[in-house]
Amino acid sequence: LLSKITIPQSDRFSVRISKNESAYSGTVGTGMTYDIIFDGRTVKSYNIAVENDVNGDGVCNILDMLRLKKAIAGINGVTVNDTQKIALHGNTEEQNAADLVNIQKQLIKTE
Repeated sequence: LLSKITIPQSDRFSVRISKNESAYSGTVGTGMTYDIIFDGRTVKSYNIAVENDVNGDGVCNILDMLRLKKAIAGINGVTVNDTQKIALHGNTEEQNAADLVNIQKQLIKTE
């Protein structure tokens, strides 16, 4: 979706992608923020949720599956926040085994 956004050239208008409130360039991942800035002022912010990207690195891989398994099992206090839940299934419902199956299906498609 972000790759389809056209940004007009202007000194008054810009966008910023940030990670933990710091400007960021690189792979966009779940938990980052997309800010629309006009005249140096943020006018709108969006939380980024990349499909099945639970750990925020911008890709769906085995690390996302492992984090989700730990969160479902309650291991070492690992949790999944609302943005990560949206990346999993499009809403803030609790994660479950169906989300693990979706990640497995996506991993099979990419291999």
